[in-house]
Amino acid sequence: MKKIKASLEGKDVNSYAYKISKIRIDNNLTQSELADRLGLSDKTISAWEKGKTEPDNDSVKKLCNEFGMSLSSVMFEKKTIKDHYSTMIKSLKKTCKFIWKHFLRIILGIIFILLALYFINNFNSISVYKLTYNTNDDINIQSGYFINSKVRNILIIDNIEITDIDYEIQSTQLELYTLVNADKIVIYESDNLDDILIDELKEYPVILEQDIIHYMKNNLHLEITITDTNNTVHNYKALIVLKDYFSNNKLIYDSFKPEIIMNQMPEYINQVADSLTNKSYATFLMTEEPKELNDETNNTNKLLSIGYTYDDKTDTYIKMDGIKEIIYNDSARYIKVGYILNDSEFVISYYYESNRILFNQNIDNEIQLRFYYYVNTKEFDCIIGDCENYQLEIDYILKEYQRILTTLQSYSCYSINFPLRFSFVLYYNVHGNGRR
Repeated sequence: MKKIKASLEGKDVNSYAYKISKIRIDNNLTQSELADRLGLSDKTISAWEKGKTEPDNDSVKKLCNEFGMSLSSVMFEKKTIKDHYSTMIKSLKKTCKFIWKHFLRIILGIIFILLALYFINNFNSISVYKLTYNTNDDINIQSGYFINSKVRNILIIDNIEITDIDYEIQSTQLELYTLVNADKIVIYESDNLDDILIDELKEYPVILEQDIIHYMKNNLHLEITITDTNNTVHNYKALIVLKDYFSNNKLIYDSFKPEIIMNQMPEYINQVADSLTNKSYATFLMTEEPKELNDETNNTNKLLSIGYTYDDKTDTYIKMDGIKEIIYNDSARYIKVGYILNDSEFVISYYYESNRILFNQNIDNEIQLRFYYYVNTKEFDCIIGDCENYQLEIDYILKEYQRILTTLQSYSCYSINFPLRFSFVLYYNVHGNGRR
């Protein structure tokens, strides 16, 4: 018995699937018989009737010729741009009607989502600022950080020193202050140049209140006043700038896993981290300390290969290159080149932490030439004399420093990771002197 019947239910009357099925049923044909009359396979007819594929123009013409039908009765018109535009307008009207009907619910939902995002983004937020400084004086600061969290504020300035002192010190006065509406607010004061550590809980603010922090980010001043044994007063000033270093108040951010040499990492870092957040929120994952970093001989042997000898009294490495004496002091973060030529004493010091060079020329202990050279910007800051004819000396000390780094680069690193949403590294030495 021939299988002629086909289901027309659920098919769009304007679709090829409906029209071809109806033509075949009206002419009492099976799919195989219709396929034979059109010179096609029965699978093609089946795919047309199921709506999986559509016949091409040649097949439609052959179908119309075979059954004496007009093309217009089988082919349906394609939608124009105007038809698509009209459909889009109708959909837009429906959407607007839905929004208007549920306007209050939508607004409340958006507000709730924004508040949730704000809370998630700022809960237990921690910001770390790295301190850099600008000065024309002989102040040198090795490093500094300001940590601002919901529960605690910590300000650290490490290894403050006056680089060139040609007098005997009688007394020292240090002030760290900010300007609030032109009023001077002293944050820290001391009678020595020991490391600065201000550590305050938010529950009991003393100095680092929110308004002070706001002004401190824009203007933080360090002033050092030294009186020598002749009662002459020497004043040094530096403007400290807070630069964004790390912040965890983001929903998505790149993984931050810096590394630091182990012999530069103090034990106090664990105490600071534990104070900022509890261990259920962030923990330290510390690798085992490489044994070679505890071996001072290893470091000495490396520099010995390029001509340096270690002086344990001054904790420096010294090398002679002709008339030039080169001193490398990693703890003080500088490399110094000194030599005497034509009764002039030349001293070039590169402070690589702040990336600047200090150049001095003295005759009979009187300064004839002094300038700073800023390596990042390649700018000169002439203080005394003509300073732009000493590029060879600058290149020499920079190449020597690069040579030292290349020699020591085989040292392993010690990494600290804060999983989840908190990860940063601090580098400083804390002795606890002068703490408020």
